[in-house]
Amino acid sequence: MADVHLLGKCEKVFWKKAASGLLAGTLLLSLPLTISGCKKKSSDENRYRSGRVIQESDPYFYSETNKIQIPLDEGRDVAALLFWNCIFTGELAVVEYVVSYNVPIELQKQTVYTDDGGERYAYDPADYSFHETALFNAEGKLIKYLDGGVLFASMAQDKDGKIYLLERTDIWFEGGGMASPEDAKLGFRIEELDSSGNPIGIIPVDGGSESPFFDDIHVLEDGTFLLNDDTDIYMVDREGKITGKISDGERRLEGDLVLQDGKYYVMSQKTEFGTEDLIQFKEVDLATGHLGPGINADALMAYESIRPTRDGVFINTSSGCLRYDIVKGTIEEVFNWNDTDVDRSLLVNGFSEETEIIPKNENEFSVVGYGARELYGSAVPHLIRLTRAEKNPHAGKKMLVIGGEHVFEYPDLLSFASRYSANPDSQARIVFVDYTEGLRPEESLISLEQAIYLDSLTGKGPDILVNMSDSIAFRNNSVMEDLNPYLDGGKGIDRSEYFDNIFRACETEGKLYHIPLKYELSGIGVNADQISCSVGWTYEEFEEAFRHVPDQVSFLEAIPCMELLQLFLKSSLPQFVDYQNKKVDFTNEDMKRILTMAKTYGMEQIPSDEGYGYFEKDYGLHKSSFSDEEFDLTSLKFMEGRLLARRSTICTVYDYSTFKGRSPGNITFLGYPGREATGMIVHPTLSMGIVSSSTIKEQAWDFISAFLKDEPTNVIPFEALSVKRDTFEKDSQTIMKSRNDYFEYVYWNDPRQAEYVDYRVSEEDIDEVRKLIENVTISSSGDPALFSIIQEEAAAYFAGDRSLEDVLSTIQNRATTIVNEK
Repeated sequence: MADVHLLGKCEKVFWKKAASGLLAGTLLLSLPLTISGCKKKSSDENRYRSGRVIQESDPYFYSETNKIQIPLDEGRDVAALLFWNCIFTGELAVVEYVVSYNVPIELQKQTVYTDDGGERYAYDPADYSFHETALFNAEGKLIKYLDGGVLFASMAQDKDGKIYLLERTDIWFEGGGMASPEDAKLGFRIEELDSSGNPIGIIPVDGGSESPFFDDIHVLEDGTFLLNDDTDIYMVDREGKITGKISDGERRLEGDLVLQDGKYYVMSQKTEFGTEDLIQFKEVDLATGHLGPGINADALMAYESIRPTRDGVFINTSSGCLRYDIVKGTIEEVFNWNDTDVDRSLLVNGFSEETEIIPKNENEFSVVGYGARELYGSAVPHLIRLTRAEKNPHAGKKMLVIGGEHVFEYPDLLSFASRYSANPDSQARIVFVDYTEGLRPEESLISLEQAIYLDSLTGKGPDILVNMSDSIAFRNNSVMEDLNPYLDGGKGIDRSEYFDNIFRACETEGKLYHIPLKYELSGIGVNADQISCSVGWTYEEFEEAFRHVPDQVSFLEAIPCMELLQLFLKSSLPQFVDYQNKKVDFTNEDMKRILTMAKTYGMEQIPSDEGYGYFEKDYGLHKSSFSDEEFDLTSLKFMEGRLLARRSTICTVYDYSTFKGRSPGNITFLGYPGREATGMIVHPTLSMGIVSSSTIKEQAWDFISAFLKDEPTNVIPFEALSVKRDTFEKDSQTIMKSRNDYFEYVYWNDPRQAEYVDYRVSEEDIDEVRKLIENVTISSSGDPALFSIIQEEAAAYFAGDRSLEDVLSTIQNRATTIVNEK
């Protein structure tokens, strides 16, 4: 997890999620102790509101961003650049990374025979792969290399600026790879450096008979250490000897000791969920390690990233930094990302990369951000400096609020919003509000959507709603603006430059309430040699295809009844519900047919020849070839012609070529069965709409149209399709070149090894995906409250406990209540 550095102290916490359902994608930030002007979270409710005029006195931070500059060998092709650690003190960054270069194919093809008749590479792997740990300055420039032969675990810094690196001694790097003897005993050492990174000495850590697996280091005021393992905290002296242990039975201790009001506390967590007191703070007697009674802190369960540090307990969210008072149980805001124009796409966490913020004082902050992952590598660390301005340079502009669910997960949107706000010619300044922030695990998305709906209806909501296009409750002019007049107005767009049918597919009765900016296609891929439909199929055609399935062949991949019902409703829900006119009709023949089909073609149990399992080929393609992941048996069944249809999602042309490569012959992508035959459905992965109650609709459209027209600078082409035609073409060409280059380099010696794994992309694939896009006429639809009712009632029908008519009657009554309450 993110490394936490507070006022000269650097500490690292490996946060284990305290409960299922915690919010994903939250930015992991650390917070300061002595920051004046901390405000309670509740006092800021009106600070970021639609149309508010920014004052000169409003906080603002100038930003300077510097990318970590890894020295690379000129004339060599980089195969991968992977960052394992980047810890920043505010002045120095300790970076651990691996860089690998492509081995020339002519060298790979050469075989060298040894004297004993064996074979070896004609090259030394160590010449093409390097593990480094190095010091960089705040500008991202290399200062010096450290010992790159050891595995770096964590770092801390004392009050005098000395640096302490926690390192493994049983694993090291040599010959271009990681090495560890079979009899190597788990071990650790602490490497001590001065404030400039010059080595002082090595402190071997004596783990004793317990041999703890340490993953974190902290420095106490007297210069001794605290080392964390999975559950406990160990006290270690300057000689590396364990002098004490803090433990709480079966509960897990997290992070550093917290000093508040002259007392030390430790955060204690239950390892089993579903009960109260999951999170507690307990006072610690440093002399004995004894823990006092627990202080309940389950309010922290609403957040994913909690940072217990010497200087306080901090809640790290995607919108800013909050501080938790152990004794009072209160939360105060320390910092908000809306007060900067930093490129917030650099704050979107990846698989292992996480954002951190390091305060120097109330006027200066230093940040490590990563942003989007690059192809075949990891996101590169960026060092960001924030400096408080005397006056807010955006004074006089109005705030344009963008809100919705998980709005901080979209780097394209965040990056563009940062550029838009920083532009002095922009009509407004962008601020973000995420309704999912602070959502407790037991709180449902149904109530969340209701809150967004009511805020939008009453004028308390955002100006622009993000990613609410699927919800049919937000497809009416009571809450949303029809955007077609904006698209075709004086400040509109040239529709010929876009896939206009995608806009049309997202309309409701001729009105476009949400513009699909990025999207994926969803439907069913079928064996075209066995199923004759070309674009889509009606209910009758779907069932007719089932009746003609050959013996020993399955029709549709195994999908549970309830899941299949939801798939069918994705393209048909608007037929049964009209929020605009408060009408509901779930007792008609179409709904009867959908429920009957879901029960008929859905499965109660996945058959043994589908799902995931073990598989082996004569030439060595087996489970171990997939990094111990189970093999996709459904793909194998489809490839061998024993399965005619399976659901499919196409986010890029590579998805298409992969599905096509795993097909027995000709492949056709169809929409879900319906009253009429339709193509695949469009599911927007990034959409924007203007709220009807907004008082600054003109500024809202200025932002949306600018985003539509702007060529994004940080698009990740493997994520989604673009509604803009030239962006689709550029992304597809990028994907085709990168995938084909990778294929040729990796599988030159035996293309069979790529079977079921990698596929080339062709111009024909791009043409076929373009046709699929142009055949789209319908968008996905949903409603959490209605889906919950339908699934709850349908379960009794699938189980055979209630009749179809009875179930539909109950759905009709309950859905009517939901719609009328909107």
